[in-house]
Amino acid sequence: MNVVSVLGDIVWQSTAVVIYRQSSDRPLSCSLQSLEVFSCSLAAEAETALSIIDPMSLSIELNNSPAEQERKLGAGTTGLLDVTIADERLPILEV
Repeated sequence: MNVVSVLGDIVWQSTAVVIYRQSSDRPLSCSLQSLEVFSCSLAAEAETALSIIDPMSLSIELNNSPAEQERKLGAGTTGLLDVTIADERLPILEV
């Protein structure tokens, strides 16, 4: 999906891909391809464009916590009291 956002004379443009996988080690990933930010006069965009951020790519992934992965593999027993485990880590965000 192409995304274009205009704020005054500042234009943010990119191609975004968002993927959600319900039963995966990486349930959410987002990729921005050809991300660029530039300023211009909207009446003459091609002639007045001035790059603020040159085109780049950005990827972000949300990973399941290791404790959740161990539960899926059946390592040990789990029960109602396991929700209070102090060393359990939350999902990890990678940028």
